[in-house]
Amino acid sequence: AVTYNIVSGPTWLTIDPASGVLGGKPGTHDLGAPSVTVSVDDGHGGTDTKTLTLAVQGQHLVLDPALKSSKATYTDANGDAVTAILTGKTGRVHLYRSIAPDGNGQYLNTTAGDLYAIELDGTGLTNSLTLTANKKLHLGDGFSTFGSLTGAGSLAKLSAAKLDIVGAGVSLPGNTIVSSTLHDVKNGADITLGGAQAIKGVSLTAHNLDAGANLAFGSPLKLLKSVEWTNGELTTPKATTIQVTRALDANLTLVGALSLLKAGTWSGALSAASLGKVSVLGDASADLELTNPLAKQTLGSASIGGSLIGAYWSVAGATGVITVAHDLDSATLDLQAKVAAITVKGRARDSLVRSAGDITKLTLGASEHSDFGAGIALNELQSSRHAGDASGPPTATIKSFTVSGLKVPKGQLIPRFFSDSFVSAKIGTMSVHNWDGLGGLWAPTGGIKKIIHHDTVQKDKEHNWVFPEPPKQVSGQPELFVHIL
Repeated sequence: AVTYNIVSGPTWLTIDPASGVLGGKPGTHDLGAPSVTVSVDDGHGGTDTKTLTLAVQGQHLVLDPALKSSKATYTDANGDAVTAILTGKTGRVHLYRSIAPDGNGQYLNTTAGDLYAIELDGTGLTNSLTLTANKKLHLGDGFSTFGSLTGAGSLAKLSAAKLDIVGAGVSLPGNTIVSSTLHDVKNGADITLGGAQAIKGVSLTAHNLDAGANLAFGSPLKLLKSVEWTNGELTTPKATTIQVTRALDANLTLVGALSLLKAGTWSGALSAASLGKVSVLGDASADLELTNPLAKQTLGSASIGGSLIGAYWSVAGATGVITVAHDLDSATLDLQAKVAAITVKGRARDSLVRSAGDITKLTLGASEHSDFGAGIALNELQSSRHAGDASGPPTATIKSFTVSGLKVPKGQLIPRFFSDSFVSAKIGTMSVHNWDGLGGLWAPTGGIKKIIHHDTVQKDKEHNWVFPEPPKQVSGQPELFVHIL
């Protein structure tokens, strides 16, 4: 069989030994006309060699303040003028464009072509790089692009609000960019700023972080701001603000705390030591794990403007206020210390809410096949749905528990607002509307101060009762609802 081999040539070049087809991808430093020598052996003693000259085409622009060449203007693939400026007195920046030479072998700035790479060379936190596109009206996206940003250097600022990253992204494992402004991070391009030099934190502002965009920061994250971020990941020591206007669908991992998370909708997951505030305009389904039990409030507040659906929240320390504007649907809240307030304005459905400590206030519009506990182990509440089969009675108190009912459209039958649901806790005051006769309350001896049941379906005295029973109450209903352990 005939066999082909490379005798000499650039290291990025390969050959198929059976077909002799050459292939490979040159790097930014491989521009020029390298030669390659190929040998062939027919397997019967016949051999030959051939030397070829390759053409690795592309333009190399250098921004070097020391040489008074800190500015360059070129034409991008859309025909727009893009100006690159490097400020600062040290370091250089190399710009590489995918264009062919003209008839005289010259690479012209006016030849249309985007940047395929930006390389930092000795820059530091006194340098800033600005890329400004004089964008005209185009069909489709029409934004100027660059493929990668790498090198040995850092930047105080990268300003490229009208440029998309379309290739490998930003990779500075040992360095950083304190403030970055981009248009879209496309095609799953990653941003890695591994250096810890930004003591006050790094900031990233982008229009969209497209599917699969992964972010990794060695410095704290001061601000991440985007319109949308889908199917991505974030790793950072700690963060101040993450703000995504529309959909946030990402797995966020922080060693330390996150002060503020704001999103239009929220899915994916967040793991951090603590979270000051989360505010979601619409629905949320993200899992939440907060691990610091010693924080003053491990979860400060959570405001969900839609429903909380299918989420698992685990909070190792104290919880402030959780508000869900619509429904709590197939969700688990495992709160491992005291809780200030939980409000679900709609219906808790197929959900579990448990606190190891006291809950000051728990308010629901309605509950359907859901369970609530204070001072009872999560696994016991999950396995038996109430404290009757637990190893011991509940040890913590829900100081105020209200099932207020929901607004019923005119002409419709009034439903049961507390349906097939259990409560396992000591109780301060509990007010329930329209219990369906299933489920009920499990509490230790002497652990209940007052329970009031309002029945707006059957309005007679028998179905409207108070526990402990007042002298003139005519009903055995409290004994069905209240189970003393």
